[in-house]
Amino acid sequence: MDNNELGSLAQHFNRMTKGLKERYDLLKTLDMAREIQQNLLPDRIPVVPGLDIAGTSLYCDQTGGDYYDFIETRIDDSRNLVVVVGDVSGHGIPSALLMASARAFLRQRLALPGTLTQVLDDVNVQFCRDVGSSGHFMTLFLAAFDQDHHTFTWIRAGHDPALLYDPSQDRFIELIRGGNIPLGIDETFLYQKNTVNEDRISAGQILFIGTDGIWESKNASGERFGKDRIRQILQDNRNAGAQFLLDRVLEALDRFMNGQGYTDDVTLIIVKKM
Repeated sequence: MDNNELGSLAQHFNRMTKGLKERYDLLKTLDMAREIQQNLLPDRIPVVPGLDIAGTSLYCDQTGGDYYDFIETRIDDSRNLVVVVGDVSGHGIPSALLMASARAFLRQRLALPGTLTQVLDDVNVQFCRDVGSSGHFMTLFLAAFDQDHHTFTWIRAGHDPALLYDPSQDRFIELIRGGNIPLGIDETFLYQKNTVNEDRISAGQILFIGTDGIWESKNASGERFGKDRIRQILQDNRNAGAQFLLDRVLEALDRFMNGQGYTDDVTLIIVKKM
């Protein structure tokens, strides 16, 4: 091997070394981003008299656009637990950054006086300005449990309806009312008309809020997981606690996928009235 060949080999080796280092640095950065985003998700389940609560998010990439939260606040001078599930369009770092922005806007606005609709109006204005012309948006389902009046109020901003299961009547109600647009589309939109609904909740009822990464997951045969399996799990385990129900849904999804990785983020919250 002459000097020219040795020089060429050294150049190839140097390029390969540089490429490996850049890849290592990128993976390290993504791991750090994942850790930061995980720290933005709830680190504990709130203890609220009369409610049994569980929630989780599983990302298909190092970072994701799904969001869930539990925020204790006062609305109209009543103690409320606000439960939130959101889904930013897309995946990866851009969606993760928008998820972090939406979380900050919502938490900051809920610390100030105002109705739920006023809160979401203001959050939408800020979120619209963050997404700009990127084409990104965020669907959101927000439910507030009034601990003084034993009711809950919800707003559905472009998100799939939550499921409310009443075991005493063995029936499911889709919380479909309130057809609002997602956040980030129109900052002048007002989340008021036909957006907020109140229903009395009774012991044993189970509220399931999730993202479409659950029911739209496909197995190797192209079959969707769907919502019927979720309904069946809630029916079969109606006397179980929220965490047990959440675990059964994830186990069923894992069996259905049969080792295939998720292609979308998976987020769910279960609230059971005790």
